[in-house]
Amino acid sequence: MAFIPTDKTNLDPSRVVHFVIGTFFIIRYVPRDWAGFQRPIFQPMIRCGQQSLEVFCFGIFLAGAAHIILVEVSNAIWMQVLVSVAGIALMTGLAYYRSWSKKLDKPAAKPATPVTPKATPA
Repeated sequence: MAFIPTDKTNLDPSRVVHFVIGTFFIIRYVPRDWAGFQRPIFQPMIRCGQQSLEVFCFGIFLAGAAHIILVEVSNAIWMQVLVSVAGIALMTGLAYYRSWSKKLDKPAAKPATPVTPKATPA
């Protein structure tokens, strides 16, 4: 068999190999300090990566909500696109919110007080 259908419900070996190969090429050929990462188009992805646990957990909730919407309202292609775009926007919004709220949670930096040397007894 030249074509082996992949199973999305289980972790198919071809999916793992595809992910590992893609990850290898990105790690190997994209430098860590690439100037392209400063472009505005990459900022939402970087922010979602910085808040990956929160985004992942929220994505699980959104997947269930999206399934309900697609089953109960409509399963048309336009609805699938709308649900996907809304989910990406909500997860990105959550990542920006968490980044902002974590900055508020950090205590303000105290100004450094100069240290005066103690006088030694003569």
